[in-house]
Amino acid sequence: MKNTLTIIFLSGLFFSACKKDRVCECTVTTSSTTSTRTQLPGFPPLLPETDTTFVSSAITTMIEKTTYQDVSKKKAKFNCVDKEETFSNSAPTSIPGIFTINTTTTGKRTYVCSIE
Repeated sequence: MKNTLTIIFLSGLFFSACKKDRVCECTVTTSSTTSTRTQLPGFPPLLPETDTTFVSSAITTMIEKTTYQDVSKKKAKFNCVDKEETFSNSAPTSIPGIFTINTTTTGKRTYVCSIE
């Protein structure tokens, strides 16, 4: 009888410990290149037309934490995965006849995740 109660108690303790709040911590590394192209029409013969491009690179790292409530470790691991994604953003700006600026950012974002 004691063994049965002990088994029931331990089983209940085991199952209650399975589902709990879990934290997924991801280190997000972003490497990007930004290209800014400026075009000025100029005013011949006083000012020539100009077309200038500036290129810069950046690498940033941040830590992102997500809390999953009442989940098993298996479900938390299923949602907390490493991944990689590419991105591209373009932002044109212009005043017709005066100037045109086009900024393009492209890069790759890498997530390295683990359950705390």
